[in-house]
Amino acid sequence: MWLAFWLLKEQPAVAGPPEIDVFEAYPGKLGLDGRGGRNVVLTTLHYAGGSHNFAYNHGSDMTTDFHTHRLTWTPGLLVFSVDGVETGRISSDVPDVPMYPIISLAVGADGYRVDQRSPAIATMDVDYMRVWAN
Repeated sequence: MWLAFWLLKEQPAVAGPPEIDVFEAYPGKLGLDGRGGRNVVLTTLHYAGGSHNFAYNHGSDMTTDFHTHRLTWTPGLLVFSVDGVETGRISSDVPDVPMYPIISLAVGADGYRVDQRSPAIATMDVDYMRVWAN
């Protein structure tokens, strides 16, 4: 399963970035690249020239309880946190276009394809989402 909380630009008719992945989770086996594992979330800013990303290891299984994922977006700065702990910040290539949030639970991702271990039914519980805009 591929859990995600992300933002896309408001003008979807124009393909391409920016895209802000507040978190993506690949609960498979933890790889050398820091991807995967039930205690790891990834954050990425995709922009026209590439991407900035980082992995945060929570230190415990994040699938057993609710967690608060946060993005504070100000001009020229993105600050990410999990449960009140800052997990990273990006200060270059920060978008300045309107974007909208998406919460998704997908099947399969890079390196994590559907197979006999994939569940027939999967859920992701979301308690709330808050958005403040100026």
